[in-house]
This record gives sequence, C-alpha cells and structure tokens, in this order.
Amino acid sequence: MSYIFVYAKTKNQEINAFQYITEYKSDDKIMEVFRNLSEQGLFGKIRLLLNFFFLQIFYDTHFILGDFRLMPVYIKMLMVLSKSIILVDDGISTFWFYRDVNKNPFKRKIIFYTKYSKLLKRLFYDSNKLINQKVISPKIRKTNNLIFLGGPYVESGWVSERKYRKIIQAVCKKLKYNKILYICHPIENRKNWGRLNVMELQSDGNLLKLLKKYGGSGSTYVTCFSSGLVDAYTFDQNCKFLFTRLPDYKMRSDIHHFGFNVECSVYALFTELGFEELKL
Repeated sequence: MSYIFVYAKTKNQEINAFQYITEYKSDDKIMEVFRNLSEQGLFGKIRLLLNFFFLQIFYDTHFILGDFRLMPVYIKMLMVLSKSIILVDDGISTFWFYRDVNKNPFKRKIIFYTKYSKLLKRLFYDSNKLINQKVISPKIRKTNNLIFLGGPYVESGWVSERKYRKIIQAVCKKLKYNKILYICHPIENRKNWGRLNVMELQSDGNLLKLLKKYGGSGSTYVTCFSSGLVDAYTFDQNCKFLFTRLPDYKMRSDIHHFGFNVECSVYALFTELGFEELKL
C-alpha cells in the first residue's frame, strides 16, 4: 500500500491534486495534510505529524502540493521522506518552478502535473518529468464577449478602487464595448462599479467552469496580471488575449517571495506568448 499526502492550500490546488490522484493514484490511501493540520491545535498538529512520519517509515509515500514557497520545516521533512513530489498547477507560478527546478533541493524527485506542458516545452525545455494534465476544453461556439479577469489588486494595496475602476472603464472605451463580464478572483471583494455596465462573475477557483459558460471562440480576454489569461489561452486560442500593466509595477520587487519581480516576469511571459499589450 502507498499513501498520497495532499498539501493543497487553495481550491485550485485541491481540484488539480484530486484529478491527478484519480488518473494515476486511485488505489493509494489519501492523507489531506493541509486540511487536517489546519483544523488542529498545537498538540493535535504534533500527534498528526508523528502519525505522518510513522507512515513514511513503513510505507511508500508521495507528496502533492501546488506551491514551494514559505513551506514550514515540518512539511519539508515530510517531503524529504516522500518517494516523489508532484507539483500541480496553481496559476502560472508553475512556469517559475519549472524554469528554476535545478535550484530546488527536491529537484530529483519532482514531477510536474500541469495543463501548461506544451507551453513549458516551447518556452523552456522538454522533460520526462512533465505529465500533461487533461483539460476538457469548452465547446467551440462563437461569442463576442469582453471578459476581464480580475485580481486582488485593490485588496493588496497596489491600486485604489477608484483608479482600478478607471482602468476597466478605459478598457471598455478603447475596445468599444458597452458591457463587460468581470470574473472576480476568489479573494476579491468588489463593491462599487460606478457607472460601468458590469456583470460580475464569482469564481470558486474553477475558472474552466465559468469559461465554458461565458467564453468561446471570438471572445476578448483582458487582464492586468491574472494567470487566468494563460488558462483561457490553453482552453481556446481562437480569441483575443490582451493585458494592461498595473501602475508602479516595477516598484514591487519581491512581494511574491520568488526572489524577483513577478509582475515584470508575467508581462514578459504574456508578450512571449503573443498576447497584445493594451496601452490606455
């Protein structure tokens, strides 16, 4: 018997982790590490961790996660004892983890389960550690929707509510749309759209579900910084993909804990993928 340790901190990570398990590890016993530990106090955490370490002594274990940043020491210990480590997608951080895998202390046992496989091969290098995640694309249908992929920019203090509204208003004016479909980031909290004609769509972390309903061939996707733009591109490339830069993005050096300015890297990635910059 083998055990799968799942360390999924977001809904998106959880969805991808369990898809991997269904396809490749359906006979293994699942231990939901993050969920179980988050529900415990100090002594409960210690008891659970001892149980996890005990299992690793007597059984093969595999570790699934969606992010290598800011890992607690005890989680790193579980990873050291695991036979393999499977990284699942949680936005385009997968691109940086894949590009810089040789800097990762767990590089020999990392497997990438990702819907970005073709793009990673195209932009960086091929690898036998890439497993292509199967994604059922939306049925191709003609639409003419303007879909803005949001982000917690106001909540993070990068831009004011008023200024962000003006950015979206300028996008509508430049592209000559009277109505915009706005897909909120799961932690976004938009309250006031002013005079904008906005249909607000709440995301639970499963972007594909919303794209199936509202997207389609001929849609125009716009974002400031959302990895959802790359997701939409992987689903259906017969659309327009645009981005507009957030104010002062060069001043936020390493707030994402990657060791570099992620916003600059994302805009460079968008450009390399052929997305058009929308200058307002």
